[in-house]
Amino acid sequence: EGQKLIQARDNKIWVINSTYKAGITIFNGEETEYIKLGDIFGGDEVATDIVQSSDGAIWVGSLGKLHVYRDGNWEIYTAPHYAIPANHVMLQKSQDNKLWVTGYKSKVFLLDFSSDRWISYAGLNFQCEASGGEQWFVDVAGKAVCRKGDNWLAYTEADGLIDAPIRIIITSQGQLWAAGSHRGVAATAVMRNGRWEKHLHPKLSWGIDYRAVFESREGALWFGGSVDNEPDKGHLGGVLQLKDPLAEHLQWTHHVYHENGLMQSNAYGIGQSPDGRIWLGGGSLYYFDGESWIRSEDERLRQFVNVVHSSGGWLIVGSRYYGVFIYDGKDWKNYDTSKGLPGNTIISIDVVSDSCLLVATENDICRFDGQSWVANIFPTELNMDFEGGSIFHDKQGSIWVNHSSRKWKRRAFSHSKNQDGIYHNFLAYRYVPDDDPPETEIYFFEKEVSPKGNTFVKWRGRDFFAQSASQRLTYSYRLDGGQWSPFMADQHYTFLGLSTGPHRLEVRARDLDLNIDPTPAVVSFTVLPPVWKQPWFILLILAFLSVLGIFEYRVISKKKKLEKLNASLSQANEKLKRKSKQIKLQNEEILAQKERILTQAGELEASNKNLEERNLKIRQQRDKLEEMVEQVEELSKAKLGFFTNISHELRTPLTLILGPAEQLQKQADDIPAAERRGLYDIIQRNAARLLKLINQLLELRRMENSSLELNLQTLDLPDFIDNILKLFENLAAERSIALSFTRGDYCGPVALDPDKVEKILANLLSNSFKHTPDGGQITVNLSTVTAAEAQLPAAPDHYLRITVQDTGEGILPEDLERIFDPYYSSGSLNRKEFSSGIGLSYIKDLVEAHRGRVRVESQKGEGALFLLYFPLLEPANHFAGQAPFSRPKLKDSRLEAEHLIASSLERAAIAEGRGRPEPPSPPANGHGKGKEKDARPAILIVEDNQDMLSFLEGILARNYEVRTAMDGKKGLEIAQKENFDLILSDVMMPEMDGLEFCELIKKDFQTSHIPVVLLTAKTMDDHKMAGYLTGADDYITKPFNPELLEVRIKNLLGQRRKLRRTFNRDFMLSPKEVTLTSPDEEMLQGLVQLMEKHIDDSDFNVNKMCEMVHLSHMHFIRKVRQLTGKTPSELLKSFRMKRAKDLLAQQKITISEVAYQVGYDLPNSFSRVFRQEFGMTPTEYVEGLKI
Repeated sequence: EGQKLIQARDNKIWVINSTYKAGITIFNGEETEYIKLGDIFGGDEVATDIVQSSDGAIWVGSLGKLHVYRDGNWEIYTAPHYAIPANHVMLQKSQDNKLWVTGYKSKVFLLDFSSDRWISYAGLNFQCEASGGEQWFVDVAGKAVCRKGDNWLAYTEADGLIDAPIRIIITSQGQLWAAGSHRGVAATAVMRNGRWEKHLHPKLSWGIDYRAVFESREGALWFGGSVDNEPDKGHLGGVLQLKDPLAEHLQWTHHVYHENGLMQSNAYGIGQSPDGRIWLGGGSLYYFDGESWIRSEDERLRQFVNVVHSSGGWLIVGSRYYGVFIYDGKDWKNYDTSKGLPGNTIISIDVVSDSCLLVATENDICRFDGQSWVANIFPTELNMDFEGGSIFHDKQGSIWVNHSSRKWKRRAFSHSKNQDGIYHNFLAYRYVPDDDPPETEIYFFEKEVSPKGNTFVKWRGRDFFAQSASQRLTYSYRLDGGQWSPFMADQHYTFLGLSTGPHRLEVRARDLDLNIDPTPAVVSFTVLPPVWKQPWFILLILAFLSVLGIFEYRVISKKKKLEKLNASLSQANEKLKRKSKQIKLQNEEILAQKERILTQAGELEASNKNLEERNLKIRQQRDKLEEMVEQVEELSKAKLGFFTNISHELRTPLTLILGPAEQLQKQADDIPAAERRGLYDIIQRNAARLLKLINQLLELRRMENSSLELNLQTLDLPDFIDNILKLFENLAAERSIALSFTRGDYCGPVALDPDKVEKILANLLSNSFKHTPDGGQITVNLSTVTAAEAQLPAAPDHYLRITVQDTGEGILPEDLERIFDPYYSSGSLNRKEFSSGIGLSYIKDLVEAHRGRVRVESQKGEGALFLLYFPLLEPANHFAGQAPFSRPKLKDSRLEAEHLIASSLERAAIAEGRGRPEPPSPPANGHGKGKEKDARPAILIVEDNQDMLSFLEGILARNYEVRTAMDGKKGLEIAQKENFDLILSDVMMPEMDGLEFCELIKKDFQTSHIPVVLLTAKTMDDHKMAGYLTGADDYITKPFNPELLEVRIKNLLGQRRKLRRTFNRDFMLSPKEVTLTSPDEEMLQGLVQLMEKHIDDSDFNVNKMCEMVHLSHMHFIRKVRQLTGKTPSELLKSFRMKRAKDLLAQQKITISEVAYQVGYDLPNSFSRVFRQEFGMTPTEYVEGLKI
């Protein structure tokens, strides 16, 4: 069973066995040879099937593998690199000697034994062919490989080649060029005197794109940079132009990104149109007119152009979304899926001839003959994914399909960290089209067609050796020697309205290699004439005319009789006329009445129209009122959010003023001097913060009442801005932020209000520092622009522009339109810092008070750019009351910078475990590890305000072990790793607010027992309700009394201790005596039941308890100890001793039996533990019961 054997042509017997590692046995009649394929190729040793093909080769199937023995050598083909089933391979030879391959629930494949039609080259990608027949490849290891006949020669870095070539071309002058990357920078190499000569281009990019290597008709070479250049390494992006590649000293022209109209840094392809213009693909399509780069006006070509190709009189552009565009020098034509193209995403393009265009899409590889598209011209295994390959042809007309991964092409990029699969599926397929045309046959037609000229014809074709399946052939026809129709897949056609007479129909077939049948199938047929031209019909007409003549004679004779009758009828007609006149008068009367009715109807219609217009006005007024109501509701919601945030902004500083003040008032003598200074600093800092906020609100109110006055002075603006920036330099240095100031064309000095300008810049810089990460960049620029450049009104002609740009997280698109609205708080800005919603509105009002404009540009994740425009007017035409120049004191900027520096230093100090006054030294044991019974309770404080965090830590550190976190996310990580008796958390925090933090703490079984106290400035009942609904144990509003906070914490911890004592008392009883509800109680109930069930099992220990309750050892011990005050082992020991005491009190069994029943194999161990638990031995206890 499982054996198969065949007799080969040389009479050798081949035997396989499907048993694992059975091998292959060959018997020649005298000797036996034993072969193990696993020793040759490695891997599994399983043979599933064996057959000999028509070419004499022996084929052996395996698991996802196919072995072949040909000319004394073994070869192997494996899935998925080849079209082989990935499981149990089965082989079958058909009667026509073709070999079929299939597998379990797999496709069926036909093996092609030809040596010239299909050949695959593993590890190579075809590039080009020289005039002498040398074919050039790039191999997977980065070598340039040359093949001439049967000789192969490889060039490496030792031969001067760059270390990462991805494209090789032969120029029209016979020069050989390689392009790619070398040592992480863009590089090219040219073959001179048998050796490669490298040229590095460090200012271009890290590499050259494999699609962007091109020779123009003038002989110039163009090289485009790869995507993702790195400006910090000096990459400028763009394209390189080499006008004279043959020169001894090469002169390179660098078309730099952002210069001469070129607004994209990389190239996805380069080509040339018939009019000589150079075209560049990428994010958009650009062309070079010899002086500047111009972006394509077609919106479809502004959305990622993947490929640009040119050949002869065509420029072919492959889009990522809109298919193929072909430009003949005059007009553009677009082909997409609606016009027969199989897919709209273009991966590669190759022009084989004027009538053969090959295009690889995301769905398949197709061919275009100038009129129609033919899909799926190659097997599906040759299809490629995005940037996964390319198509070329050689001078013999062979088609080369390269497969290589995008990771391989970007292997030289410094940030390409994930190299998995970089060499996967790296190979080239060569296909040689056949020259044998198909045959055509017309097998159904009518020799005589009805006079209507409508006839139905069927035809079919057959390709030579069925290289193209009959259903893949296309057909063209012509009638009576006219024009050939476009090729189509239909094998039938209905001709309509053909003229009378004989006709000649020719039909020719075309295969997938565009071979056309030179001897079309021909049939002749006749369209019969119409009935009226046939002889029998003519005779019938003559007979009819004769009958008609006889009839006419009779009619004339009767006519005379009728004339007499007409005379009598005329008299009767006169009478009728008189009566008709009377009827006419009656009709006129009726029409007059009808006219009056119509007039009344018109008046009624006008009245109705007037009513409809009034109704329309009423509806418009109603819609306007509804719109106003919606605007009022939106404004109310915005103001409610504004006052909620303002209450937080006011209550937090008030808490940090009142709290330390009360502490200093009551404990002044007990507080060390250093700590008192810290409390005074907190009071001073938050008082200044409160004063700033109040002043800002008052000034905002003045602006709303139009009572804001400007104090204009002549300012030297560059020096003014530079002085403001100097105040922020320490903060920038502390956070490693690159803060810079640049100036362009500036016409100064100018008349501005220095106080208002300082507030504007201080607010913008503060906002940038808050939302720029450490290591980021903030740039301030000063320049003068025209009204047209700024897109502002033409009066005045020039504007002063100040820009503040950062590299922060950016602003959401939906926030950009409303970010300057009063009371509006952007969701994207509020993630890091809470905002009252007046800052940017305040800036806008101050700028507009100067008759200026403010704008913002941003994309999420790419920072924000704020632009301020101030009109440049003569002082007399500007504002009244201009004061002379004086150096401003920069009070607001200094306060803002000091506040940000203090916040940054405080945050850094907290991160490093320093910076706040040290609390009184706690006992030596830490709160994060197992605490002794006399250790101080551990409290976790989660608060994003550094001053509040310092204040709370100073209050609680005297009596508790304190651990801190700056936001809910960090607090959750700490709470899950360490043990805490209570958590104190703020509500309004970045990353994760207090409500979400509390809910996650209470939902996590490991932390659900920890009491949580929420601390917030929100005082409304619905806010408190939301806090309690998340599981909070208490809710304290700001400002608060520090003593009240300590009392509430003490009470919660006291309640926890009472609950622990209750657990220890109640859960040592029989489980049936306690009713349980909470998850913690349910856990203890299950624990008691486990101990009850396994009390007599001496092997039952803590490890088994952990397995049965599905908790890790650390979390189980932590949970039990938090709830009972005992470790699991102590709890088990106490449970067993209490049961032993109950059993001994019954005096029905011996002490040894009691020991066995409570899980002790050794009575001595039992006696020792009993004495430790109750202070007496079991014997002493029993004797005491007898007294």
